[in-house]
Amino acid sequence: MKYKCYGHFYPLSKPTFRDILLISNVEIIDDDPVVDLLVVMMNPGSSEPLDCDVKVTVFSKECVLTKPDNTQSQVMKVMMVNDYRTAVVINLSDVREPKSSQFSRKLNGLSFSSIGEKHSIFSNQRNEELQSIIDKCGSCPIIFASGVNYKLRFLTNKATSKFDENRIIGNQNTKNLFYHPLPRSKKKQEEWISKINYKINHKAS
Repeated sequence: MKYKCYGHFYPLSKPTFRDILLISNVEIIDDDPVVDLLVVMMNPGSSEPLDCDVKVTVFSKECVLTKPDNTQSQVMKVMMVNDYRTAVVINLSDVREPKSSQFSRKLNGLSFSSIGEKHSIFSNQRNEELQSIIDKCGSCPIIFASGVNYKLRFLTNKATSKFDENRIIGNQNTKNLFYHPLPRSKKKQEEWISKINYKINHKAS
């Protein structure tokens, strides 16, 4: 069975947001699936529902079949090498915006609106929700791949502070930010996968 993606989308404001994504190659029949990997990325980008009639319940949230993108395919490649069946993806922000320049502007706008920091699962207002996900993911590895946008450094640091440092896996730059899974060149995309797999295996040994 090939990997499928299921996302939970919600209309906090327009456009819709996405707060959780499940990637799995097994049939999801339980509200609390066994999770092999937790991935933290920047934001859902262009993620959108593929078929709203195909639904699964994940951590008490109704998720619909979601169109996979190239970034998620990178995660799937890591999963295949390590024989992982199910991964959960959360983001620094739930805002769906494929253009990074527009994404930064949207975050600035939200900070002055009634939404405030609630667009991020790592905000203080959503501590209970985040902790529930962390608990349900058990002791699985945590890949940080939230990008090296310096404007997001404070949000990145807040996110990493929510986890035990020895569980975090990622390819970092000199400013302790984590490279995105989908750099522009094919060679660097392969390098990202290779480095992540090495670190997963190194932690497991």
